[in-house]
Amino acid sequence: MMNTDIRNDALKYLYQPALQQQYAVSINGGSNVNKYFFSLGYDKMRSAMVGNDNQRITLNVQNAFKPIPALEINTRVSYSRSKANNNAFTMTDLSGSTSGLQPYTALVDEFGNPVKIEYQIRTAIADSAEKTGCCPGITTRWKK
Repeated sequence: MMNTDIRNDALKYLYQPALQQQYAVSINGGSNVNKYFFSLGYDKMRSAMVGNDNQRITLNVQNAFKPIPALEINTRVSYSRSKANNNAFTMTDLSGSTSGLQPYTALVDEFGNPVKIEYQIRTAIADSAEKTGCCPGITTRWKK
């Protein structure tokens, strides 16, 4: 137990190098009568906290049509879609005043598998409440 330090486990299992990737391509062209523009973009961001990431795709299509010199018709269609995951469990979560985790608490066992830790509610109390039928599902809601 003396070799276990929750801060080292947190750095190893809860944090990662942040990464941001951006890709884009565009095409344009046309003539005096018709001009077009098309662009496509993709962004991917991985947070420094394991479990948090964000992805976005954007599409832009424009067209300008000039049937006569005094008239120009412009159209534009834009689309954007984002997906964000905010599932990180940080060192702040572990050291909060309600968790009561000790500095020697292990996040993983000797084989690298996640261990069950008491978080905001004692395991014995949660198990007892669930067994008596008082609070069905409490162990899955409160244990992390």
